[in-house]
Amino acid sequence: MKRHLFLITFLLSATAGQASDPGDLFHFSTAVPAPGQKISFDYSAAAGKLAGATDIRAAIFYYTAAKGAGYYAGECSLRQIGKDKWKGSFILPDSALAFALRLKSGKITEDNNGRGCIFPVYKKGTPVPGSFAAAALLYANGDPLLGLPGKADTAMSLLEKEFSLHPELREKYTSSWYAVLVNIKKQDAYPILDKKTRELLASPTPSEEDYRLAVRLLHLQKKKQPADSVLGIAATRFPLSEIAIQHAENEFYKIKSLDSLVAFYYDFQKNHPATDERSLAAETGSYFASTISSRYIQKKEYRKAIGYAAQMNDAMADYRGYMYNWVALTLLNSDSALSLADSLIQAALSGVDQELTHPEKFKRQGTPLADWQSDIDKYYRAAFNDTYAKILAKKGDVKKALSIQQTSVSLSGGENNGFNEHYIKFLLLAGDTRTARQQSEVYIRENKASDSVKVWFRELYVKEYGSDNGYDDYLANLQSAAKTRFREQAIKEKMNLPSKAFSLKDLDGNEVSLASLHGKVVVIDFWATWCGPCKASFPAMQTAVDKYRKDTNVVFLFIDTWESMGADERLSAVKKFLSDSKYSFHILLDKVVDLEKKQYSVVSDYGVGGIPTKFIIGPQGNIVFKAIGFDGNNDKLISELSVYIDLAKG
Repeated sequence: MKRHLFLITFLLSATAGQASDPGDLFHFSTAVPAPGQKISFDYSAAAGKLAGATDIRAAIFYYTAAKGAGYYAGECSLRQIGKDKWKGSFILPDSALAFALRLKSGKITEDNNGRGCIFPVYKKGTPVPGSFAAAALLYANGDPLLGLPGKADTAMSLLEKEFSLHPELREKYTSSWYAVLVNIKKQDAYPILDKKTRELLASPTPSEEDYRLAVRLLHLQKKKQPADSVLGIAATRFPLSEIAIQHAENEFYKIKSLDSLVAFYYDFQKNHPATDERSLAAETGSYFASTISSRYIQKKEYRKAIGYAAQMNDAMADYRGYMYNWVALTLLNSDSALSLADSLIQAALSGVDQELTHPEKFKRQGTPLADWQSDIDKYYRAAFNDTYAKILAKKGDVKKALSIQQTSVSLSGGENNGFNEHYIKFLLLAGDTRTARQQSEVYIRENKASDSVKVWFRELYVKEYGSDNGYDDYLANLQSAAKTRFREQAIKEKMNLPSKAFSLKDLDGNEVSLASLHGKVVVIDFWATWCGPCKASFPAMQTAVDKYRKDTNVVFLFIDTWESMGADERLSAVKKFLSDSKYSFHILLDKVVDLEKKQYSVVSDYGVGGIPTKFIIGPQGNIVFKAIGFDGNNDKLISELSVYIDLAKG
C-alpha cells in the first residue's frame, strides 16, 4: 500500500518535540522519525531558494551522544521528478538523537524561509532522551552547518525542555547551556558564568571535566589569561589528558625560536604518542610539524621543510600536500630544482588521491561526502595540478601542461581566476588562439577573467578584426551580461543572519560601534598589514569607496585584525600603511584576545576563517552577504560589491 506523505508539524509539549515548520516546501513520510528508519520526503523548490536549480545535493546532519559524541554528516539520496519537484530519502542512523536536512545547490542553501528543517528523534512515539538538547545544538550551530540565522532563543527553550523532562542530562549539556546563554544575554550573562567558574574551582579536587568546563566558561567571558592559567593547572594534574594537549598547544604557539619549537615538538610526541591518525594528539602534532615546516620554508631551508611536512599524518594528507605545493612553487624559478618540485607535486597528488579512495578512513565526520570530495578537488587537487602544469611548461612540455591545466580548471569549477588565466596562457603558448579567444570571452561573460585575460582578449580581438574598433562596446556588453548573471545569483544567496555587535577604536582613538550605524548599509572588510590578497584588493576597494562617497546610507569599515605586533607597533604600522598607500579608508582596530595565536575578538565573533573576508550588513542590522578572498579581478570586485550594496538597500 502506498505510503501517504503528510506535513510534519511539531509543538513544544511534553510528548512532542519542537522542530522547524516545513511550511509548503517539504512533506515528510513520518511525523515521528525513529532511529534506523527510512524516511522519504518531497521538496517543492518553486517557493524556495533553489527554484530552477538542477544540481541540488542533499545531506543530513545528526547529533549523537554515543561514543565519539558530536555532529556527523549522513548521506541522502535525491532525484528530480519534475520542474522544481524533488524526492529524497535517507536512513536515520541508530545513534541519532536529532537531525537536520540540508539541500544545497552551489553556494546556495535552502533555508526554508529561515526556519530550516531540524527534528528530534522518537522511539515508540516518545522523544528519545537527549533529543531536545540535540535539536537545540543543531539550532545553535545552524549558521555554519545549515546557513540558518542564529536561533539562540529556540535553542534555549529546547534545552530547558530537555532538563525539565530529564534533569539527569543537565550536567551533560551544561557547557552548551552557558554558550547559548551568552548568545542571548551577551555580557549580562558573565556574572552567572563567573559564579559557576568559582564554584568549580573551589572544590579541593576538581575533576578533569570541572577544569574543562571552567576553561570553557572563562573563554566565553573572553578571559584568556585566567583560562590559560586554569588550563596549566589542569595539565599538571592530568598530564595524559586531552586538556594537557590543549595546554601544550597554547605553549607551542608562544615560542619564537625555531630551535625551541623543534625541541618542544619532539617532547610533545614523546609525552603524547598518537593512538591513531584521528586522535587529538596526532592532529595537534601534525599542526606543530606544519608550523615548523612553514618556518623552514621562510628560511629557504627546503629540505628541512619537506622533512617536517612529511611527518604530518595521513589524515591530513591534503594539508601536507599544501606544504609540498608551497615548497614546489618556491622552486619553480630554479631549473636545477624542477625535478624536486615535480616529485613534491606527485607526492601531494598521491596523498589526496589516497584520501579520496578511502573516505571511510579520512573523511571528516561532520562533512557530507560530496562536500568533502568537492573541497579536496577545488582547494587541493586543483592547486596541485596548477603547479604541476607550471612545472611542465617550465620543462617545455606545453602540450601536457595545457592538458593538466584543463584538469585544474575543471576541478575548481572554473571559479579560480588564476587557474583560468594560466589555462589561457598555455593555450596561447600552444598557438591555439581560436580556443583562447573563445574561452576568454566565456570567462569575461561569467565574471571569471583576470585582468591579464582581458588584456589578451583585446589583443586577440585586434588580431582578428585588424583594429580595436567596436571593442569597448563589445566588452561592455559581456561585462553587463556578467553583472546580470551575478545579480541573479546574489538574490538567491542573500542571507538574513544576525550581525555581532562591536565597538572598536579607529586610528584617531574614536570609538565606532556597529549599533551607531543602524539604518545604513555597512561594508565590513577584515584585513591585515601582512595579507597579500587583502592589499591586492585595496585599489578596487578604494574605487568602491569613492563610488559611494556621497551616499550617506553606505559606510565602509576596514577592520585590521590577526596582527602579531604589540599595540603601539601595530598602530604605527597601520598608520604608515595608510599614509604610504594614500587610501582613504576608515580603519578600525580589532581587539586582541591572544596575541601569540593571532586571536582577535570581532573576527572571531564573525566566524572568519581567512582574510580578506567582507560582510555586507543591511539597514536592519542583519548580515545579508558574505564574500571571502580576492581573485585578482578588480572589475569583478567592484561590480559584485555594487550588486551586494544595491540589494542590501532593498
